[in-house]
Amino acid sequence: MLESFFVVTSLSVFTIAMIAALVIGRSFAIRLRFTNPKMINLVFFFALYKVIVYYGLPLFMDIFSDFRYVREDGIELLSLINLYIIEVLSWIFWLVGMLIVATWYKGRSKLQDDALFIVPNEKLAKWGVVLLAVGFSYYKIRGMVSESGETLGLPWFLEITKSLLSYAGPPATIVLLIIGFKRWGIGFGLLGLFTFLISLSTIGTRGALVYSIVFIAYMILNFVRTRKAYILLATGILAFFAMYFIMGGLPNMVTSTGERGGFSIEMTDGSKKRGERSVIEEIEWRFGASSRWSTKFIDMYDRGDGAGINPIRNSFLGFLPRTISPNKPIPSTLDGDDYYSQGMFLIYSEVFGADSASMVEFSTGGHAYWEFGWLGVVVLGTISGMYIGLCLYYFQKISFLAIPLLMATFKPWGYVDPKIWVSDIILQIYQLILPFILIFIFYIVVKGGYRMLLRSASKRKSYVVNAEHT
Repeated sequence: MLESFFVVTSLSVFTIAMIAALVIGRSFAIRLRFTNPKMINLVFFFALYKVIVYYGLPLFMDIFSDFRYVREDGIELLSLINLYIIEVLSWIFWLVGMLIVATWYKGRSKLQDDALFIVPNEKLAKWGVVLLAVGFSYYKIRGMVSESGETLGLPWFLEITKSLLSYAGPPATIVLLIIGFKRWGIGFGLLGLFTFLISLSTIGTRGALVYSIVFIAYMILNFVRTRKAYILLATGILAFFAMYFIMGGLPNMVTSTGERGGFSIEMTDGSKKRGERSVIEEIEWRFGASSRWSTKFIDMYDRGDGAGINPIRNSFLGFLPRTISPNKPIPSTLDGDDYYSQGMFLIYSEVFGADSASMVEFSTGGHAYWEFGWLGVVVLGTISGMYIGLCLYYFQKISFLAIPLLMATFKPWGYVDPKIWVSDIILQIYQLILPFILIFIFYIVVKGGYRMLLRSASKRKSYVVNAEHT
């Protein structure tokens, strides 16, 4: 009884500390006026969501079940306390990193009013969002990439941008849906609705489905704010839960790439892997898994099986094309030749045995501890915060296009949160940043060429008119 009281009190204090640090950090970031407040709100919205849903909610449910699943999985309660301490420090130093960047660019943002990103680049943003949403939808409808990620004859322009489309595409469909109806016209809104339905039917995990609804809620609460929108949001959420829990899942588009190709619509099984657990028990089991199983990062490091520089080094070497480095390592892995030596697989194996090959959303602070111990928690957390701060500052220059690009950096549709682990940052340089820079350069060149043609045509017309007068 005394042990449970101590554990509950400690974990409650650490959860409140994480929430308080994020609230205070957001306030400081906005006061420093280095980027658009709505972009800061987006980052901290998902940061708070991560803490509340993956730490606060499981703790609340664990209290009433006396840490049922923690005990069933053989997790020491002291390890759980250590993980929460690691996460508190990791978030604090993430905030330190972001505020370092915010202080450096203090007062340089011109987007401080509450308007909807009123900047000269909105036309670029509009067509950029359309390109991401439509490109992602085309990419999915054609079924050109199998579930294993094997490419099946992608055109060159999709080949170099497939990671950008995969991560920025789903949020771009939602941005196009919400901002399209609000600001760009009914045609853009309907296109957004079409591409969002494709996204909703092709993303493969229940977590991604939930994040889609959460992101829609954020967009409506920050960019629409009308009674009709609130009613539609509430109705949509109710419909989501009705389909998910009552009808047994959501529509899922299954593509085939055989001789005939095509696709079919199936229902995602809402009870998959649930076993005999009720809906409430499933929530407790699933959302608590991130903190519960991430304690294994501590166990691995403390017994001498830390990752060290390997995940970062393997991601860095993965930058080289296979024509130069045919045996390049798999990014973010402990063993560059073993795909399942990524942290998300290893902690699952630590709980369920070496033969298991599944993954779980994990504590980014725990992952940093697995790499370099307490030094990793401090240094890697700070680097992650600085990276997000730089993205916040530079992305603001491209209006609404900043939103899907920012979402792509911390990929809530996958196993990442705003506190990204450093090996993933290295991946993003050549998977997201470089492809976007190439597309942007192409846009500038085409735009410049178009203007030169207009000037040339205008000069010719002027010359002809003058000649006729002469």
